[in-house]
Amino acid sequence: MSASAPDAPGVPGTLAATSVSRPGELAATLTLASAAARTWDALVVGAGPAGALVAGLLARDGLAVLLVDRARFPRGKVCGCCLNARALDALERAGLGDLPAALGARPLQHMELAAQGRRVRLPLPGGVSISREALDAALVTAACERGAHFLPGAFAAGTGAPAPGAPRAVDMTRIDGPEGTARLHARVVLVADGLGGRLLDADELGPATIARDSRLGAGTVLAHAPEAVAPGTLWMACGAAGYVGLVRLQDDRLDVAAAFEARALAAAGGARGAGALAASLLAGAGLHELAELPLAGAMWRGTPQLTRTPARRGARAALLLGDACGYVEPFTGEGIASALGSALAVLPFAEAAARGWDDALLPAWERCWTRTIGARQRSTRALAWLLRHPRLLAPCMTVLALRPALAAPLLAGLAAPTRVTPPARATDPATRDDAVAPARRSASARAPR
Repeated sequence: MSASAPDAPGVPGTLAATSVSRPGELAATLTLASAAARTWDALVVGAGPAGALVAGLLARDGLAVLLVDRARFPRGKVCGCCLNARALDALERAGLGDLPAALGARPLQHMELAAQGRRVRLPLPGGVSISREALDAALVTAACERGAHFLPGAFAAGTGAPAPGAPRAVDMTRIDGPEGTARLHARVVLVADGLGGRLLDADELGPATIARDSRLGAGTVLAHAPEAVAPGTLWMACGAAGYVGLVRLQDDRLDVAAAFEARALAAAGGARGAGALAASLLAGAGLHELAELPLAGAMWRGTPQLTRTPARRGARAALLLGDACGYVEPFTGEGIASALGSALAVLPFAEAAARGWDDALLPAWERCWTRTIGARQRSTRALAWLLRHPRLLAPCMTVLALRPALAAPLLAGLAAPTRVTPPARATDPATRDDAVAPARRSASARAPR
């Protein structure tokens, strides 16, 4: 499964333009027609942290990889823009440990937590703040430098389950170009299309379970962070209507991310009232200096309901990763950490699938995800429950104000690295219930197809 010669004029790593792009934009490395003219070892749908990281790792291992996304990069996302120690460890293990510093990421030392007029300053066990424009574009660039091809501005649509032994087909449409639609084929499709992804329909995945009390995400970025939001501190305000987090980014903009109760957001007027609701939460928590920020006039973006679980984490010749695998309201960077962790965890399954799909791969991946990423999300879910009850949170903060070290084990546990035990070979009947063996053969050792 060796990568073919690059399609001229685009070369992975150079991001040379093959279609019209705006200044500063990451351009496609090949045309849609070129992408459709071959069968890929792996097609990765979604170029966020999970998709971009796994695309680069697969390409580094010699697979022919195409990474696609409907957006053009750089682009912003609703996100807290924090990488905790677990996320930084995942980047280090992927060979990209120097990336945050190279992007100018700001180290985070403290969290200022506020609720019902009480405030406590807690130490953070490592972590940085970095904008999603910078992080995601850098991960895509790194993937291309490792040999992956990149096709932005492309909408992917599923075509149903493939026949046994056949590659999976995906219809790809360039959104704002003259190339139209073409059918692409890959031995495995890695679905990293986020919370509201629809590449695989309910017939293949089954209906997702959305928590009855799931909150809605919302976010904005202000052009200038006020002096009150000092570098190195993450601010968090909690109330009955949700919570709001604020952090200064590497370019001195202010990232604001919130999780709102659906009823509270509707009562505030929906998306147009997100800024006013965020200001109300800040004031109610006692952060009056931040409640005066121009939040009501800012441009807010929203997300679907946050806490959800898919019925399955894949289908024949397709594996889910990242937010598509299941999501819980994040806290101090767990969202990106889980995405990066899932990219590392899925790697041996994806490589095995690219050699030839085995129906044992999907249940093995389900078990691996549950054992690694899912187990960590249970801790985040428990913390999210506490944040939903400010009357319970407030007395806890009173204790923490006296002894902030009591919070250290919880915060350290949330940020502790996720270790993935090397799995056994799925096709070995004696160990079929474990997983698959990592397929880390060099490109020269792979038999051509």
